[in-house]
Amino acid sequence: MRLRQQMQWSRSFRLRRSRKKDPGSILQYYKNAIELRRSNPEIARGSISVPDGELPEDIGVLLTEWEGKVSVILCNNATESVEIDLQQALPEGYNYTLKGSLNVGDQQEKLENNKLELPAYGIVILKQSGVD
Repeated sequence: MRLRQQMQWSRSFRLRRSRKKDPGSILQYYKNAIELRRSNPEIARGSISVPDGELPEDIGVLLTEWEGKVSVILCNNATESVEIDLQQALPEGYNYTLKGSLNVGDQQEKLENNKLELPAYGIVILKQSGVD
């Protein structure tokens, strides 16, 4: 006759605690995604449109607007980093600043002179500001 063994609570607790500290864990990714959405209400509450522009094949883009705030969400679905010229990809005459990002792995996004380097599987939120 086989008896059921007692649950190993201490091992389970250690695993959960280690995931909380691991910046690359799925738990941290979801926490970062929730914080990004919370700090940018136009993502959930605003009107959404898809801008006309030239984008690499694996890049998705959405324009969101709410209470006068306009943001751009760019997603890289490619396995490699991609450089995007924001002047060609997004509405003309605006400047864009980085509001937040979600990345998988160690690579980080870079935004300089309206050119964005977006890591593989990365997501960025840009704020649209003043006309050039």
